[in-house]
Amino acid sequence: FRDVRKVLFIASGFLSSHVVNKAFIEKLETVLKKNVSVNLIFSDLRSHSDWMKTGYTAALGSLTTLSKIYPNLELIQKHTHQKGIVVDQQYAIVGSFNFLSNSNVARDESSIKIYESKAIAKLSREFLIR
Repeated sequence: FRDVRKVLFIASGFLSSHVVNKAFIEKLETVLKKNVSVNLIFSDLRSHSDWMKTGYTAALGSLTTLSKIYPNLELIQKHTHQKGIVVDQQYAIVGSFNFLSNSNVARDESSIKIYESKAIAKLSREFLIR
């Protein structure tokens, strides 16, 4: 959250209250108060296993409440496996990590940071396809 000034995209295959917790909401709200446009893209309920649904529901409730206060927060739920972050169209991070659901991952994950503007623009557009 600290680098973003204008627009932030976070795409995650899953959503969980293990990550979208009080500390996450406070950091997100700080960014939203600066009038940053935030797009959170994540799988809808059908993509979450039964054991994940409680955490998904809690996280979604917190984010929905925040989106009613801040119109610059857009929640995009779709059947997706996308994983990545785009910060101000300046750089993107893409990889295997679920940014909105993994807090203490006990497995290997891989990511790459991209600075190429055409690739970043294409990734941003793909995140927004519903």
